[in-house]
Amino acid sequence: MTDFTKIKSKYVKNKLKSLEMTSENMNHIDDLMKIESYFLGTLGGCAGFSPYVLVERRLAKIYSKEWTAIQRELNPDYLERKKKQKQEEEEEKRKERLKELVEEKKEMELSLKSWNTMKKR
Repeated sequence: MTDFTKIKSKYVKNKLKSLEMTSENMNHIDDLMKIESYFLGTLGGCAGFSPYVLVERRLAKIYSKEWTAIQRELNPDYLERKKKQKQEEEEEKRKERLKELVEEKKEMELSLKSWNTMKKR
């Protein structure tokens, strides 16, 4: 059972107040509480399973409006950090690709040199 007294955001508190207590609505609020935990960094899990992936991939799509509202309330710099993280990942990929190209060039130069050496023999 979910302890609804642990709701952190005003948004989710107000949402709960507007709903009748049905199992569907309880599940809905429970999902919103998972989104809260995601943004607060308190989402629990077990070894080999990442609840963060579940929340990001599933709940963010299902509850896009709520996701945005909770994110703005509990973690307003989230989007900026995600953007920066993505830029850093892309920069790392570019660096790795550049390393690969440099290695390919060295290999090609070595092949060319050895080819020309063998032609002279």
